[in-house]
Amino acid sequence: MESSDLRRILRDNFTKFSDGDYHSFWGKPCHATWWVHNIFDGFKVIVFDDDSVYQLNTEAETMGIELKTPRAFKRRFTSFTGGHLL
Repeated sequence: MESSDLRRILRDNFTKFSDGDYHSFWGKPCHATWWVHNIFDGFKVIVFDDDSVYQLNTEAETMGIELKTPRAFKRRFTSFTGGHLL
């Protein structure tokens, strides 16, 4: 899966709720975009400019699992949605 596929999945299935903010992780500022799949199901991801993707720990709003963009993200997302893209 290419970066364009990742962007398409995000655009088609997620809502962008923060674009281009500078977030600080491990004390380093990072340019990133936050996406939410469904405000009620808590599937949130953060995508950095290098297209690395992390699923967030929604309880703490902190970094969760690195999804190793883009193939692992697709695998995790399709697993989450019952084996298919929405």
